Amino acid sequence: MKKTLLFFASIIASIGMMAQAPVPTNWDCAGALPTGYSEIELTSSNSYVAPLCVSTPASYKMDRTGEALTLWVNDVPGALSYQLRGTGSGTWSGTMTVQESVDGSIWTTLHTYTNADVNTTSFILQTDIPNTTSRYIRFFYTNKVSGFNLAIDDIAIAIPSAGPAQEIAANFSTANVANNSTIYFASPVGTASPIVVNLENLGTVNTLNITSALISGVAATDYSITSSPTSVAALGTAPINITFNPSMAGTRTAVLTIANDDADENPFVINLNGIGGSFATEPMSNPTAMSFTNIKPWKMTASWIKSTADGFIVLRKEGSAVTDAPVDGQVYDVGMGIGTSKVFFVGDGDSAKIQEMVANSTYHYAVFAYNGIANFTNYKQSSPLVGSQTSSGLNAGTYYSTVDSNAASFVTDLTSKINNHFQIFYSDYDNTIIPNYFLRDTTGDDKVFNCDYSGETKIFTPPFGFVGTNSSREHCFASSWMPTFGTTGHEDKEAYSDLFNLKLANQDDVNAPRSNRAFGEPLTSTTNYLLATFGTDAVGHKVFSPRTDFRGDVARSLFYMTTCYHNADNDGSINSWSWNSIRVAASFGDTAWTLSSKLNQSLMKQWAQLDPPSNEEMARAEYIYSIQNNRNPYIDHPSWICLVDFTTMNKTVNCNVGINDIDATIQASVYPNPTSDFINIDLDEKLNKDAVISLADMTGKTVFEVSTDAIASTINTSSFAKGMYTLTISSEGRMVKKKIIIQ
Repeated sequence: MKKTLLFFASIIASIGMMAQAPVPTNWDCAGALPTGYSEIELTSSNSYVAPLCVSTPASYKMDRTGEALTLWVNDVPGALSYQLRGTGSGTWSGTMTVQESVDGSIWTTLHTYTNADVNTTSFILQTDIPNTTSRYIRFFYTNKVSGFNLAIDDIAIAIPSAGPAQEIAANFSTANVANNSTIYFASPVGTASPIVVNLENLGTVNTLNITSALISGVAATDYSITSSPTSVAALGTAPINITFNPSMAGTRTAVLTIANDDADENPFVINLNGIGGSFATEPMSNPTAMSFTNIKPWKMTASWIKSTADGFIVLRKEGSAVTDAPVDGQVYDVGMGIGTSKVFFVGDGDSAKIQEMVANSTYHYAVFAYNGIANFTNYKQSSPLVGSQTSSGLNAGTYYSTVDSNAASFVTDLTSKINNHFQIFYSDYDNTIIPNYFLRDTTGDDKVFNCDYSGETKIFTPPFGFVGTNSSREHCFASSWMPTFGTTGHEDKEAYSDLFNLKLANQDDVNAPRSNRAFGEPLTSTTNYLLATFGTDAVGHKVFSPRTDFRGDVARSLFYMTTCYHNADNDGSINSWSWNSIRVAASFGDTAWTLSSKLNQSLMKQWAQLDPPSNEEMARAEYIYSIQNNRNPYIDHPSWICLVDFTTMNKTVNCNVGINDIDATIQASVYPNPTSDFINIDLDEKLNKDAVISLADMTGKTVFEVSTDAIASTINTSSFAKGMYTLTISSEGRMVKKKIIIQ
């Protein structure tokens, strides 16, 4: 913002803040879309990083039929230039059309690229000349052919080339002012402040004649023109001097209309948005009628009916109502915090697509209207539109209808069910689960994510890149453990790219040291990185342990992979994934080893039981189901883990793998466990006061509770749903918790 000697603040913006880009405009295709640019992005990833770019760090990526990048400009466009390159091997195949439009609805072709028109080895500078009446330019991926994508970089629209005829232009406070755009400024109430709009004649020969300059509109009496030119010489400038003297506080709008003899811009109109005092006029009311749609465990859409205002800001808080409010004169970006709330939307729309969620959680929203821009912004702080919505949870529906856990064929039936799925290629990890699930907004247009294993928080400036963020998509069930390792096409197989197995991890400090080592509990720690530990276990094996609250996630991924691909690899061959059968090649100075010799099944089952599926794990599983079209049965049915012997991949009837006490300040015996019809509880002592016995499901909902002074009790569990439960016995501040499996 620039201040004059009269302490009068001014700022230039495009028409009504409606996101038109000024001419000239340019974008290096890195980071967030600039003003005036919009997109249809079908994979939520729009970037290539070096070396697939001209200007580092990124180029714009197009990889699906129907994707489009649109520019909306506020003035006559000059030459359109851009760098274009295809990706893929051999001659590029597909169709991309550059289009133009007067109104953004009816499009005509400016340039069509088909097949060999696009170079796949280097970027080629392209130039097109739009029609002078066009205000929209669109790059449209008309037909994507498998194996080939597009990269666009360094997009620019220039000012039209000067000719001999008169051509009107204007600037205010050194910035270009397009026809029908808006300028902003402020002055204390009752204080006259000068506004200077400089007219320009871009013509090289003819004089620009000004017939009149008039001010009209709601607050026209707060403005007066003190001088105005009657002509502007070729390549010359001349000022229109205006005095702004606001009669009251708030927004004082008017329209400056300049009649002239420019062939295509007569009249030339500038909207005047003056502010009396410090802030724009506060909106009369906030929006109404909040509603929620597309409710998933990982996302939802919040909508509202707009009130009369320049825009709206959405705050969100988990677990309790929003009590914070934006402060007048402050500008907020998505990702910023306001008190205990976070900003999830800023703009003039009537809906917001919300991510950064987990399953079974209630999110509270407050929507505030505002007027003005920059430090003139005035928020309607009282009586915001409020609403709340709980994200959905696991929703398997009838997915497992063909699987009977009591059947002798249970394991093979389960494999047949979950092995049938869509393959999301390993290379598409950063186009799918990273932008749609992992990434969260933070301040300064940056993004943030966490390392699954160590819990490390990583903040970066988009676009995302594995190298730039020192991260990787790590194979939980190591690639070298897979029976297809070392065979031709191993990295193209479904098992290699399965999203249930890939974890987002720090590359240098976590993924590389872990390598293909088995998971376990180090007795002697050799290396720690935050909550991840590397070391030697009790029997001398080098093992890796992730953060405690991710151990169950790891175990369920391992069990899933073994079940999904046992004797059902995607190339149609027979490959045993039983842990006794998998032989891991010698590496890191170690001899070859069988998976079951170092990956302790009982320990992994205990990890799964002590760290049951969290709301975060459920949300991730549901997202993967939405694109991969299969489920992890051990997240949906944790008790099924105990029905499989993963060393042999046979069904087992011995499910007692040692369910540990979490807190044994009260001594009690609980049996049978797992169970189906009842649970016996024997206390080892007579308590002084009644014991409260409760049973809660995985969501924390209490399904049974009783107070008793009996040493022995029985709970009838026949009516409870199958799954993992937490049994709690408490008395006089003492407590014991036990994990219970109901089959």
